Amino acid sequence: MKFSALLALALGLAADARKVTIVKKTLVEVESFPGRPSNNTKVHVGSEADSMCGLIDGDIPSFCSCADESLGGTMTCTVDIVAAGVTLDTVGVILDLEPCADPATVSFEMTEATLGIDYTYSFSAGDSEMIPVPDLSVDIPGLGGAGVYMDVVISGNAESLSLSIGIDACVDTFGVLSCASTLDAADFPIWMLDSTFDFSDVCE
Repeated sequence: MKFSALLALALGLAADARKVTIVKKTLVEVESFPGRPSNNTKVHVGSEADSMCGLIDGDIPSFCSCADESLGGTMTCTVDIVAAGVTLDTVGVILDLEPCADPATVSFEMTEATLGIDYTYSFSAGDSEMIPVPDLSVDIPGLGGAGVYMDVVISGNAESLSLSIGIDACVDTFGVLSCASTLDAADFPIWMLDSTFDFSDVCE
């Protein structure tokens, strides 16, 4: 009977381990996550440009492009997920930024052609989340098979909006995340935005 009870407990824990959840700041302090915004976060003022893309242009990585829309814009990125010099996968990411909304809102769509993945999610100012992309994983040296996560922090308003949006790869062990950014800070997180902006002129 004791063996049966232990076996049932083990099976129950294994089932819980397979559950995919979004980790929110309200549940775990942000400092416990790897890949938080860098200490080099820059502040850009609205006088630099009166369009969103013009304002964030200097912070967009080479694998992303930007298109202006009314009171915001869209970033389109082709992201190589690389570890130890090896490309593990390539994903497409579209970020729809609405800095003038109240609260400011960002939505993303991640696609992966080989597996046919197309996943969307939205978040608003005040959110701090590690968002797992269902059914998408990569093998990270020293970590093993790791799920692909969107690492998101957004805070403030149009006059001072902090946007930290990137990709990490993490293993979830009973609700505790172990992420590639703790082992390979040179490659992870893969930031698409990591700055603070003043969108006042864009929102006029």
